[in-house]
Amino acid sequence: MADKGTGVKSHVYWSMLNCGGDADSLRSSLDNIVPHYTNNHENCHQTSRCKQPGYIPSRNLVTDVVAERLLEEKIKSLYIYKNPHKYVTCMNTHYVESFNNTVLIYMDKRCHYHDTMYLTRIGLAILDWNEHVDRPATSIGQQPR
Repeated sequence: MADKGTGVKSHVYWSMLNCGGDADSLRSSLDNIVPHYTNNHENCHQTSRCKQPGYIPSRNLVTDVVAERLLEEKIKSLYIYKNPHKYVTCMNTHYVESFNNTVLIYMDKRCHYHDTMYLTRIGLAILDWNEHVDRPATSIGQQPR
């Protein structure tokens, strides 16, 4: 069971992203975690690696009935399993994180700003972030001559 944490977490995130906004689909995908780890891939998604010919599991299979039951109980105790309707939109946080990084360019965390200066600086951060959000990015840089 020690090697299941990361895989279960990845499966939960994948399930949220691919549930199509349907709570029942999300819960059904979460219900498939235990069968997947018992080498039953009947209900796995068609794009999953386990559906490819010659698939070899990267984690130990669950063969003990007690371990299988414990894993199932753990998954069903998750807040996301009990409240799937709250997770079907699966919003990514990178926009919030990106905006917060931009705000830090214009506003020092350790300074207190009066209303006018705060609104000015936050306005500059908003303009800057809107200018650069979703722009194409590259890791190729120009070397100075």
